[in-house]
Amino acid sequence: MTRSSGGWNRHVGISAGAAVAVSVAALSMATPALAQDDSGQADSFNWPKYSGLRFNEDYSGLVGMSEVPARDWADNLKYIPINDEGDVWLSFGGQVRFRAEGFGNFNFGTPTNDDDSFYFLHRYFLWGSLNVGENFRVFAQGKAASAEDRDLPGGRRGLEADSIDLLDGFAEFTLPTDSGINIMLRGGRMELLYGKQRLVSPLDWSNTRRSWDGGLVRVSGDNWTVDGFWTWFAPVQKYSFNDTDDHHEFFGVYATLENLCDAGVQMDAYWLGQDLDASDTDRYTVGTRFWGACGDSGINYEVEAGYQYGDMGTTDISAWFFASELSYTFADTAWTPWVAAGFDYASGDDNPGDGNSHTFNHLYPLGHAYLGFIDHVGRQNIMDLRLSAKVKPMDKLWIKADLHNFWLAENEDSLYNAGGAAIRGGSATADSYVGTEIDLTAGYTFDHHLNLVGGYSHLFTGSFVSDTGSDDDVDFWFTQLQYTF
Repeated sequence: MTRSSGGWNRHVGISAGAAVAVSVAALSMATPALAQDDSGQADSFNWPKYSGLRFNEDYSGLVGMSEVPARDWADNLKYIPINDEGDVWLSFGGQVRFRAEGFGNFNFGTPTNDDDSFYFLHRYFLWGSLNVGENFRVFAQGKAASAEDRDLPGGRRGLEADSIDLLDGFAEFTLPTDSGINIMLRGGRMELLYGKQRLVSPLDWSNTRRSWDGGLVRVSGDNWTVDGFWTWFAPVQKYSFNDTDDHHEFFGVYATLENLCDAGVQMDAYWLGQDLDASDTDRYTVGTRFWGACGDSGINYEVEAGYQYGDMGTTDISAWFFASELSYTFADTAWTPWVAAGFDYASGDDNPGDGNSHTFNHLYPLGHAYLGFIDHVGRQNIMDLRLSAKVKPMDKLWIKADLHNFWLAENEDSLYNAGGAAIRGGSATADSYVGTEIDLTAGYTFDHHLNLVGGYSHLFTGSFVSDTGSDDDVDFWFTQLQYTF
């Protein structure tokens, strides 16, 4: 497959990001306020919530309206007709985020990481969409991200810093059909997000997010969707344009079925492939996920499992993972308490070097959401027993606590962090207990644009950490303010 040169890509990416920024700035000043009702709320259009993937927001219902029922200035940017019929139109949006983070005894207080560290992250996203009729659009989203005073190992990593770049940039065509089955084709740079993001996520927690270059086909009906995609990873290059990595392929099929057997059960099924030339790795993951509610009882459940196979050079891959959660909501109780228990397992290798690898690889996860906010534990060679509770003292305020208990699946294997790196080697003589982590978080939603969230985490190190090196407890805290429009 032929791809453009890095220089051409760099020029296009920077130009696209700059064009989106200039357009949004101009339109936010020049676009007049449009129709609202007396309360300032839309009365003739169901405004979608801002999505984790901004290109999934659907504003096509505004087409043909003589006046947009705008709630505020940002809604005026979502439908800007550029022809008399109104079916060729522009849409714009973006996000600004600031976050302060602090660590104590990062990486268990190894000699180079025994001091407290405080640093500041900020990022800016701007997107624009050109829509032509009901079947074609071009979407582009630019980004800029940076970190100040991060003196932890790696300094300003690709997770924190990326100069002006292209996060998304694709053309999309929907084939018109009369059968009730929809077919959508997408090609270019795009973010990917599937299921609960245990294996495929744009990683919104990071300051820069993930992107892939390639193509995607989506076929959908009334209660089912099937995606097929073939992409190449676009790793962050902090101070130059994020070119395609031709040696890092990611492809697969992901299907979702709603209301299975008319029982309210939701189901995902997937097959994911990864081809990494640098390590001569061909890795395939097949899995499924079930979730739903038990009638009106307040009980919800989720189970996901997958098997991984393939090879790394002459080493055969055979690994698996399992994740589960059972929760209950006290709907008729003050503060609407929610409680949950979960169990996660990802296999490890009990005999490294024997020509077989049993360490599950978590691919491109949102690890931060599931295995502790400190991110010293990833979904590889791990067992986690989790208890969670959440309350809402006010309509806009929530408070949550998570308690994790971690063990290695195999002592001989390593402890891997949320990025997949081995941060502490295992030993047959070491104990398997990694430690206990408590995460306390709270958030306040001011309105549909602005939210504030913060938290404190403490990892009480266990006997495995003590048996294999420095064993200081780890502290982490953060405060984040985000504005989306």
